[in-house]
Amino acid sequence: AWVTNETLQIRADGYAYVPSRDWDGRDQDWSDSAGKFELKTPLTLRRDAVVPLIAINPDRDRMAIRFLAADQLAQPQPLVLQPVCHVRGRCLLEGVAETVDVSVGLASSAGQSLGFLSTRRALVAGGLRVEFQLRLPPGDYVLKSRGSSHHAGFSIPFSIAVGQSELDLGTKTVPAAATALLRGKPAPALDVLWRPGQEVTWEKLHGKVVVLDFWGTWCGPCVSDTPVLMDIAQQFREKPVEWIAVHTPNLE
Repeated sequence: AWVTNETLQIRADGYAYVPSRDWDGRDQDWSDSAGKFELKTPLTLRRDAVVPLIAINPDRDRMAIRFLAADQLAQPQPLVLQPVCHVRGRCLLEGVAETVDVSVGLASSAGQSLGFLSTRRALVAGGLRVEFQLRLPPGDYVLKSRGSSHHAGFSIPFSIAVGQSELDLGTKTVPAAATALLRGKPAPALDVLWRPGQEVTWEKLHGKVVVLDFWGTWCGPCVSDTPVLMDIAQQFREKPVEWIAVHTPNLE
Protein backbone atom coordinates (compact mmCIF):
# COMPACT_ATOMS: atom_id res chain seq x y z
CA ALA A 1 0.00 0.00 0.00
CA TRP A 2 0.98 3.60 -0.55
CA VAL A 3 1.23 5.42 2.79
CA THR A 4 1.28 9.17 3.34
CA ASN A 5 0.82 11.74 6.09
CA GLU A 6 0.06 14.53 3.62
CA THR A 7 -3.28 15.83 2.36
CA LEU A 8 -4.82 13.89 -0.51
CA GLN A 9 -5.45 15.20 -3.99
CA ILE A 10 -8.80 13.67 -4.96
CA ARG A 11 -9.56 13.49 -8.67
CA ALA A 12 -12.91 14.27 -10.30
CA ASP A 13 -13.66 10.52 -10.48
CA GLY A 14 -13.30 10.25 -6.70
CA TYR A 15 -10.02 8.36 -6.61
CA ALA A 16 -7.11 9.80 -4.67
CA TYR A 17 -3.95 10.49 -6.64
CA VAL A 18 -1.41 7.72 -5.93
CA PRO A 19 2.14 7.97 -7.32
CA SER A 20 3.71 5.07 -9.21
CA ARG A 21 5.64 2.51 -7.17
CA ASP A 22 9.13 3.78 -7.98
CA TRP A 23 8.26 7.36 -8.84
CA ASP A 24 11.04 8.76 -6.62
CA GLY A 25 13.53 5.96 -7.26
CA ARG A 26 13.53 4.83 -3.63
CA ASP A 27 10.12 3.22 -3.17
CA GLN A 28 10.01 4.74 0.32
CA ASP A 29 6.32 5.63 0.20
CA TRP A 30 5.10 2.04 -0.12
CA SER A 31 4.81 -0.75 2.43
CA ASP A 32 6.93 -3.84 1.87
CA SER A 33 5.74 -7.34 0.95
CA ALA A 34 4.98 -8.04 4.61
CA GLY A 35 2.80 -4.94 4.85
CA LYS A 36 5.26 -3.01 7.01
CA PHE A 37 6.01 0.66 6.50
CA GLU A 38 8.34 3.15 8.18
CA LEU A 39 7.51 6.84 8.02
CA LYS A 40 10.70 8.53 6.86
CA THR A 41 9.39 12.05 6.34
CA PRO A 42 11.07 14.52 8.74
CA LEU A 43 8.39 16.26 10.80
CA THR A 44 8.57 19.28 13.07
CA LEU A 45 5.52 19.10 15.32
CA ARG A 46 4.05 20.58 18.45
CA ARG A 47 3.51 18.08 21.24
CA ASP A 48 -0.26 18.44 20.88
CA ALA A 49 -0.18 17.99 17.09
CA VAL A 50 -2.33 15.37 15.39
CA VAL A 51 -0.95 13.67 12.26
CA PRO A 52 -3.01 11.79 9.65
CA LEU A 53 -1.75 8.46 8.36
CA ILE A 54 -3.44 7.34 5.14
CA ALA A 55 -2.87 4.06 3.31
CA ILE A 56 -4.22 3.15 -0.15
CA ASN A 57 -3.74 -0.12 -2.01
CA PRO A 58 -2.61 -0.10 -5.68
CA ASP A 59 -6.14 -0.73 -6.99
CA ARG A 60 -7.40 2.16 -4.81
CA ASP A 61 -10.43 0.16 -3.72
CA ARG A 62 -9.23 -0.16 -0.12
CA MET A 63 -8.07 2.56 2.25
CA ALA A 64 -7.16 3.19 5.86
CA ILE A 65 -7.23 6.53 7.67
CA ARG A 66 -5.98 7.10 11.21
CA PHE A 67 -5.13 10.21 13.19
CA LEU A 68 -2.28 9.93 15.68
CA ALA A 69 -0.99 12.26 18.36
CA ALA A 70 2.61 13.30 17.79
CA ASP A 71 3.85 11.28 20.77
CA GLN A 72 2.37 8.09 19.25
CA LEU A 73 4.41 8.26 16.06
CA ALA A 74 7.40 6.49 17.60
CA GLN A 75 5.28 3.40 18.33
CA PRO A 76 4.10 0.77 15.82
CA GLN A 77 0.60 1.63 14.59
CA PRO A 78 -1.78 -0.68 12.68
CA LEU A 79 -3.48 0.60 9.53
CA VAL A 80 -6.29 -1.74 8.48
CA LEU A 81 -7.30 -1.37 4.84
CA GLN A 82 -11.08 -1.40 4.34
CA PRO A 83 -13.23 -1.38 1.20
CA VAL A 84 -14.04 2.14 0.06
CA CYS A 85 -17.50 3.62 -0.42
CA HIS A 86 -18.30 5.51 -3.62
CA VAL A 87 -19.70 8.88 -2.50
CA ARG A 88 -21.47 11.24 -4.91
CA GLY A 89 -22.95 14.68 -4.44
CA ARG A 90 -23.76 18.00 -6.02
CA CYS A 91 -24.02 21.65 -5.08
CA LEU A 92 -26.00 24.33 -6.84
CA LEU A 93 -24.38 27.74 -6.42
CA GLU A 94 -27.35 30.03 -6.85
CA GLY A 95 -27.03 33.02 -9.13
CA VAL A 96 -23.53 32.17 -10.38
CA ALA A 97 -23.55 32.91 -14.10
CA GLU A 98 -20.01 31.83 -15.00
CA THR A 99 -17.85 28.76 -14.54
CA VAL A 100 -15.66 29.72 -11.59
CA ASP A 101 -13.18 27.76 -9.51
CA VAL A 102 -14.71 26.26 -6.39
CA SER A 103 -12.30 25.00 -3.74
CA VAL A 104 -13.71 22.02 -1.81
CA GLY A 105 -11.80 20.47 1.07
CA LEU A 106 -12.27 17.14 2.85
CA ALA A 107 -11.83 16.88 6.61
CA SER A 108 -12.63 14.50 9.43
CA SER A 109 -15.65 15.25 11.60
CA ALA A 110 -13.18 16.55 14.20
CA GLY A 111 -11.82 19.08 11.72
CA GLN A 112 -8.51 17.50 10.68
CA SER A 113 -7.74 18.18 7.03
CA LEU A 114 -7.62 15.16 4.72
CA GLY A 115 -7.52 16.51 1.18
CA PHE A 116 -8.90 18.61 -1.63
CA LEU A 117 -11.32 17.69 -4.38
CA SER A 118 -11.34 18.22 -8.11
CA THR A 119 -14.90 18.83 -9.28
CA ARG A 120 -16.96 18.93 -12.46
CA ARG A 121 -18.86 22.18 -13.03
CA ALA A 122 -21.64 23.15 -15.43
CA LEU A 123 -23.87 26.19 -15.82
CA VAL A 124 -27.52 25.25 -15.41
CA ALA A 125 -30.78 27.08 -14.83
CA GLY A 126 -30.44 28.88 -11.52
CA GLY A 127 -26.67 28.86 -11.17
CA LEU A 128 -23.51 26.75 -11.29
CA ARG A 129 -23.78 23.01 -10.61
CA VAL A 130 -20.71 21.53 -8.92
CA GLU A 131 -20.47 17.72 -8.96
CA PHE A 132 -18.04 15.78 -6.80
CA GLN A 133 -17.12 12.17 -6.08
CA LEU A 134 -15.09 10.54 -3.33
CA ARG A 135 -13.99 7.01 -2.51
CA LEU A 136 -13.41 6.67 1.21
CA PRO A 137 -13.30 4.03 3.97
CA PRO A 138 -15.89 3.97 6.79
CA GLY A 139 -15.83 7.04 9.00
CA ASP A 140 -17.28 10.47 9.69
CA TYR A 141 -16.33 13.28 7.34
CA VAL A 142 -17.22 16.80 6.26
CA LEU A 143 -16.87 18.63 2.96
CA LYS A 144 -16.15 22.34 3.25
CA SER A 145 -15.89 25.28 0.91
CA ARG A 146 -15.14 28.73 2.22
CA GLY A 147 -17.25 31.60 1.00
CA SER A 148 -16.02 33.61 -1.96
CA SER A 149 -17.11 36.58 -4.02
CA HIS A 150 -19.48 34.17 -5.81
CA HIS A 151 -21.04 31.99 -3.12
CA ALA A 152 -21.66 32.00 0.63
CA GLY A 153 -19.72 28.78 1.31
CA PHE A 154 -21.00 25.43 2.51
CA SER A 155 -20.38 22.51 4.84
CA ILE A 156 -21.67 18.97 4.19
CA PRO A 157 -21.18 16.42 6.99
CA PHE A 158 -21.64 12.74 6.16
CA SER A 159 -20.92 9.28 7.55
CA ILE A 160 -19.95 6.01 5.87
CA ALA A 161 -20.96 2.80 7.63
CA VAL A 162 -18.87 -0.38 7.61
CA GLY A 163 -19.74 -2.38 4.50
CA GLN A 164 -21.45 0.54 2.75
CA SER A 165 -20.49 0.69 -0.93
CA GLU A 166 -22.58 3.62 -2.27
CA LEU A 167 -23.68 6.96 -0.80
CA ASP A 168 -25.50 9.76 -2.61
CA LEU A 169 -25.42 13.07 -0.74
CA GLY A 170 -27.99 14.65 -3.04
CA THR A 171 -27.90 18.30 -4.05
CA LYS A 172 -27.10 21.12 -1.65
CA THR A 173 -28.28 24.58 -2.64
CA VAL A 174 -25.76 27.28 -1.76
CA PRO A 175 -26.91 30.91 -1.69
CA ALA A 176 -25.02 33.56 -3.61
CA ALA A 177 -22.53 35.75 -1.78
CA ALA A 178 -23.69 39.19 -0.75
CA THR A 179 -21.19 40.75 -3.17
CA ALA A 180 -22.56 38.66 -6.06
CA LEU A 181 -26.06 39.94 -5.34
CA LEU A 182 -24.80 43.50 -5.90
CA ARG A 183 -23.98 42.84 -9.56
CA GLY A 184 -25.89 45.23 -11.78
CA LYS A 185 -27.16 47.26 -8.82
CA PRO A 186 -26.02 50.62 -7.40
CA ALA A 187 -23.00 50.24 -5.17
CA PRO A 188 -23.64 50.59 -1.41
CA ALA A 189 -22.14 53.47 0.53
CA LEU A 190 -18.46 53.21 1.41
CA ASP A 191 -19.01 52.81 5.14
CA VAL A 192 -15.37 52.73 6.25
CA LEU A 193 -13.12 54.71 8.57
CA TRP A 194 -11.31 57.12 6.25
CA ARG A 195 -7.98 58.75 6.85
CA PRO A 196 -8.42 62.47 7.55
CA GLY A 197 -8.84 64.39 4.30
CA GLN A 198 -9.26 61.26 2.14
CA GLU A 199 -13.02 60.81 2.46
CA VAL A 200 -14.60 59.65 -0.82
CA THR A 201 -18.17 59.19 -1.97
CA TRP A 202 -19.52 57.52 -5.08
CA GLU A 203 -20.69 60.89 -6.30
CA LYS A 204 -17.06 62.09 -6.37
CA LEU A 205 -16.06 58.98 -8.31
CA HIS A 206 -18.81 59.18 -10.95
CA GLY A 207 -17.47 58.29 -14.41
CA LYS A 208 -14.39 56.44 -13.11
CA VAL A 209 -13.46 52.80 -12.88
CA VAL A 210 -13.08 52.01 -9.16
CA VAL A 211 -10.81 49.21 -7.96
CA LEU A 212 -11.46 48.12 -4.35
CA ASP A 213 -8.68 46.13 -2.71
CA PHE A 214 -9.54 44.60 0.68
CA TRP A 215 -6.42 43.47 2.51
CA GLY A 216 -4.88 42.85 5.94
CA THR A 217 -1.39 42.85 7.37
CA TRP A 218 -2.08 39.29 8.58
CA CYS A 219 -2.72 38.11 4.99
CA GLY A 220 0.53 36.96 3.36
CA PRO A 221 -0.75 36.89 -0.26
CA CYS A 222 -2.27 40.37 0.21
CA VAL A 223 1.03 41.84 1.37
CA SER A 224 3.05 40.09 -1.36
CA ASP A 225 0.62 41.39 -4.04
CA THR A 226 0.86 45.01 -2.88
CA PRO A 227 3.93 45.94 -5.01
CA VAL A 228 2.24 44.47 -8.10
CA LEU A 229 -0.94 46.45 -7.48
CA MET A 230 1.08 49.62 -6.94
CA ASP A 231 2.83 49.10 -10.28
CA ILE A 232 -0.51 48.61 -12.04
CA ALA A 233 -1.92 51.71 -10.37
CA GLN A 234 1.08 53.68 -11.62
CA GLN A 235 0.44 52.48 -15.19
CA PHE A 236 -3.13 53.81 -15.00
CA ARG A 237 -2.21 57.04 -13.22
CA GLU A 238 -3.35 59.20 -16.16
CA LYS A 239 -6.54 57.18 -16.73
CA PRO A 240 -9.97 57.62 -15.08
CA VAL A 241 -9.23 54.85 -12.58
CA GLU A 242 -9.48 55.21 -8.81
CA TRP A 243 -7.80 52.74 -6.45
CA ILE A 244 -9.14 52.35 -2.91
CA ALA A 245 -7.37 49.98 -0.51
CA VAL A 246 -9.39 48.99 2.54
CA HIS A 247 -7.50 47.42 5.43
CA THR A 248 -9.37 45.03 7.69
CA PRO A 249 -8.16 43.57 11.01
CA ASN A 250 -10.72 40.76 10.66
CA LEU A 251 -9.01 37.37 10.60
CA GLU A 252 -11.92 35.60 8.88
